Amino acid sequence: MLKSLFQTSIFEPQKAAEQILALRLGNGQAWQLAVIASILNAIMVVVTVMMFPPAVDGAFLVALNPVMLTAAFLVVIAATAGLLFSAGRFLKGIAEFTDVLTLLGWLQMMRVAVQVGGFVLMVFLPGLASVLTTIAYLYGFWILINFLKVAQGFDSLGRAASNLVLSILGMTVVLSLLLTFIGFNTVG
Repeated sequence: MLKSLFQTSIFEPQKAAEQILALRLGNGQAWQLAVIASILNAIMVVVTVMMFPPAVDGAFLVALNPVMLTAAFLVVIAATAGLLFSAGRFLKGIAEFTDVLTLLGWLQMMRVAVQVGGFVLMVFLPGLASVLTTIAYLYGFWILINFLKVAQGFDSLGRAASNLVLSILGMTVVLSLLLTFIGFNTVG
């Protein structure tokens, strides 16, 4: 079932979104999916960096605490879900927060699969791994736009793309305010 859903997500993302939403995951189940996806993503990042260390100073490697990475991934998923939900409502979308969280959780599970594939390719063809992984992540935006179209009940992909753009703008404003409040500013 997961393999079929993965393939459908790639080739027919709107149909996949319908299938995922038809599962009607409860709030707790959607959060569990997000937590599992965050844990698996953190494991893949740590394993990849351990096997293929970047050419950076040790401070970066200290930040690779799996628990902190998991928490960071979970916060990003939750914030993104909240922003996509809110922007969707602003655009007269019909998705519930749990719907958006469920779809983002599934996308993150797909990201884990891409990371595993990229890891395997890095062993044999590192240059190709970077290119294919980047393409897969960019294609993930296309999948997300299709998922939003279905979840929000939009009549066009343009409206779904607007949902994503508004969310990105919202995240920019929130992060700017947060950084200002904690003492970072751009004025000399």
